[in-house]
Amino acid sequence: MRRFAAEAPDALPLLALTCVFCRDPQLRASFVLIDALKPGEVLPRAQMEAHLASVFPERFSPIMLAGLATRVGVTWAAADHLQGRAARMRTLPTPIPAASTYAMFAGYLLGLRGDCLVSSVRVLGIVLSSIGLPEDLSVARLMLDLRDDDRLDELRDRIAAAGKDPDAEFDRFYTSRPFLDAYFATYPHLGDVKNVSAALRAQYAVDIDEVGIAEMLNVIRRALNRNGQLPCTVIVLDEIQQFSSNNADLAHDVQEVVEALSKEMDGKVLVIGTGQSALTDTPTLQRLMGRFTTKVHLKDNDVERVVRTVVLQKKEEAKPVIADLVSKRSGEIARQRKSTRIATRADDDQGYVPDYPLLPVRRRFWEQVLHSCDPSGTAAQMRTQLRVTHEACRLVAEQPLGAIIPADLIYDQLATELVTTGELQKRFQEAQDQEALPERRA
Repeated sequence: MRRFAAEAPDALPLLALTCVFCRDPQLRASFVLIDALKPGEVLPRAQMEAHLASVFPERFSPIMLAGLATRVGVTWAAADHLQGRAARMRTLPTPIPAASTYAMFAGYLLGLRGDCLVSSVRVLGIVLSSIGLPEDLSVARLMLDLRDDDRLDELRDRIAAAGKDPDAEFDRFYTSRPFLDAYFATYPHLGDVKNVSAALRAQYAVDIDEVGIAEMLNVIRRALNRNGQLPCTVIVLDEIQQFSSNNADLAHDVQEVVEALSKEMDGKVLVIGTGQSALTDTPTLQRLMGRFTTKVHLKDNDVERVVRTVVLQKKEEAKPVIADLVSKRSGEIARQRKSTRIATRADDDQGYVPDYPLLPVRRRFWEQVLHSCDPSGTAAQMRTQLRVTHEACRLVAEQPLGAIIPADLIYDQLATELVTTGELQKRFQEAQDQEALPERRA
């Protein structure tokens, strides 16, 4: 987020909102009301209070609920989704590329994929954004037409000469005066600048919810075309099985899109589908097997390898120092969780250095906790393990060599989520927070 904020300071309110939105369940719950409002409509605080009370029954006292509704409204107002104080009115923020990119990245980290990826519009969005074109299909078509006429650079230069940002003006090409003037100067046959907006609206639709397979292939082919040839392209649909496992219609959509891309793009487009479990786990997913002809199955040790490589990688010169430290404390380490199923094992000797500052026995304890809290297995996925391990490493990063990640740190990572899902009662979390308060102050 710091990188996006440094490159686009005006995007900071939207960047901050996206970050908080990912972490705060109350803010996410309030989005239902915000999204339902039309620009100019007023959102009373009492309505927000009632909504939050229905989503989180018996969780907040009336005083806390009133304060929460106020803070939620202030948060949305800070990013220009609302305006006003006593009565907040719905407004629309100005889209900023940096904020949109960060929101897409945050959605990726949250696992938002599957059905939003497999529709032809979304697949088009992936391809278009990868080559620098906007995801908005209307704008992308306009830019492709201008590129094919060798007029794109000319029109962008005219907009820049008027002192405007070409990318921003393309996003509102129906109403942007600098864009309309530049377009008319580029295509004077329209007769008058007043005719430009109507011509653009007639040729480039305002809202496109879905396009057919043929149109999808046509736009992708035009976008990827380089000197009459298609380059070798890989499209990755990450964790698509997680969302389509119990939806036969969605699996059929995946099948159609993959089949079309594989057959109609001259063999130059490769589609990769990934998931946390095998495609053969459910009958619905088995129909996809014929579309994904090469299968690569990950094992549990592959997850460990990724965690060690991405988060726990060590410098070569530091490994002997860590090994010597572990050797001196081997007795204390061996007593961890003694006489349990996750106690120290003979093969742990090979894992002390790669896993440091996390002991292998505590890593196994975390795995047991994740599986117990979420029997469906989504919390024990690689992404969750990467996030938990990364946050844990930040805790001891500045401490001297020998500091070990405490086993109970996983509680801090999961407590809020467990309360939200009902696995942990709010009163237990509050009691734990009260006990930890003196330690935090100290």
